[in-house]
Amino acid sequence: MPMQSVRPESDAPHSPADRLKPMLYASALVLGGAVATYAWLEASDTDLIVLPEESLNAGTRSLTP
Repeated sequence: MPMQSVRPESDAPHSPADRLKPMLYASALVLGGAVATYAWLEASDTDLIVLPEESLNAGTRSLTP
């Protein structure tokens, strides 16, 4: 009795492009999400990280006593 393959030959992807399609779709989805997130953050007026003014001047020395 011959061994049967797990996947029928008719269901197997035939060309390299057919094998790459799921990865291309996934990477397009991730890239689209990143672009949409960047555009949304650029369009919004809120800052993600708000530092108090004291921390901005923590590393500087004042010349006036």
